[in-house]
Amino acid sequence: MGHRIKDCPAMKNELVTKPTDVKQRPKVQGRVFAITEQDAKASKSVVTGTILIFSHTAWVLIDPGSTHSFVSCAYMKYADCVPELLDFELSVSTPLGETMVAEFICKSCVIKIGGNELLADLILLEIQEFDVILGMDWLAAYHANVDCYKKEVV
Repeated sequence: MGHRIKDCPAMKNELVTKPTDVKQRPKVQGRVFAITEQDAKASKSVVTGTILIFSHTAWVLIDPGSTHSFVSCAYMKYADCVPELLDFELSVSTPLGETMVAEFICKSCVIKIGGNELLADLILLEIQEFDVILGMDWLAAYHANVDCYKKEVV
């Protein structure tokens, strides 16, 4: 508490034991289509709602324009997993042309939808208006269909 995960002393100790040298990781490009609630309301291709993640209600953006799935650093207080260092440094482009860098991932996070438990690999990102963004990686894994007209996911 009180610091960013990348500055966490406990995580730094964890990273020391990993064989991967942080400075030698490849850089990978990713993107998110909408990262604010205002962007989501204006878009016809995203869906918002609440879903149980880490057994807590999360405000979620389902964004087919996002290459990956993300979790906000603030929502990590509910996490029941230990973040791991990504094998690459993910540079995420936002709709405003900004770039954010992500370095950690929580693998196999449990998402409960309609009585089903689904898993997601969530990359930690400094997002503010959503707890989680579920992107194409998650949508494709579960063969999801986004109904843009009804604003729902099947």
